[in-house]
Amino acid sequence: MVYAIKVQLKLNNKEKTLMAKPAGFARFCYKYGLSLYSALDHNIYKGGVSKKVNEIKKTLTNYTKKLPSYQWMNELSSRVYQNAFRNIQNALNRFFQKLGKYPKVKRKKDKSSFTVDSSNGVVLVGGGKTIKIPTLGTFRLFEEIPKYISQTFTISKSGEKWYVSLAVDAEKIPPVINEKDFLQKTTTGLVKKYGHLRIEDLNIKGMMTNHKLAGAIGDLGAYEFKRQLTYKAPWFGTKIDIIDQWYPSSKGCHNCGNIKTDLTLKDRIFNCSCCGLEIDRDLNASLRLEKAPDEVVTNRVGYTRINACGQVGADSLGGSKKETL
Repeated sequence: MVYAIKVQLKLNNKEKTLMAKPAGFARFCYKYGLSLYSALDHNIYKGGVSKKVNEIKKTLTNYTKKLPSYQWMNELSSRVYQNAFRNIQNALNRFFQKLGKYPKVKRKKDKSSFTVDSSNGVVLVGGGKTIKIPTLGTFRLFEEIPKYISQTFTISKSGEKWYVSLAVDAEKIPPVINEKDFLQKTTTGLVKKYGHLRIEDLNIKGMMTNHKLAGAIGDLGAYEFKRQLTYKAPWFGTKIDIIDQWYPSSKGCHNCGNIKTDLTLKDRIFNCSCCGLEIDRDLNASLRLEKAPDEVVTNRVGYTRINACGQVGADSLGGSKKETL
């Protein structure tokens, strides 16, 4: 049985550029091959789809790639265009078998993707948070995957995220833990273990406008983390204080209260020039949140009350609306 395993790649800017080149090559080859096939006079050029697509591929290999304006193709793996023409052939076969529509030319704004494979047969991949992709190199992953045997690798881009899909032949496969499981388990674990939590009300939308950080911030799932934490808190009797986003949790010293105005994202150690405290930046911020005064608490979740009818109620996320339990 063949399964498709899809995992997100953790790429830096240089690696994203590396992926964009073969994606553009594959898009060009698909357009090139489909355009020539559609332009053929099929009354003159006889034969099936396989024969015609193969002849078009030979035209690219023996003529087009040798032209001075197309020398850039020779810098990229031949496995990219081999698989692009295979995709054309499969799409056309599906059309003639009435299993799909006539294939369309891919546009640059469409989802980018390309396929490479190992010319030496199947290879062992996985077994950690890295993956070796034939003809491209070794790349980091956001999640750990078991060891698999595969030959075909499809790389695709959705939004700003890049993914790799493997074709795995197996009776069954172990599940890959995704983001949406980590957040569920983590938030449930927190509200079950602790009776009182404090979180910062971050301006996620504003932070996402920083294009250099948008990908990393989006991957954190901070909004979803807060949403799950706040709706689960009343189930376990946990109280949550939401601290105002403008409270200087990172820039303030938890020991003396001094504000460090020149702190940057690169500074992972908080050094207080006033009292001499030296501490991990995130630990200092958490201690600051713990000591934050009540006036900077913008919302409270999970706080019970007794109304005039003797019913037990709880504050909603907004802090003012009450719901009867």
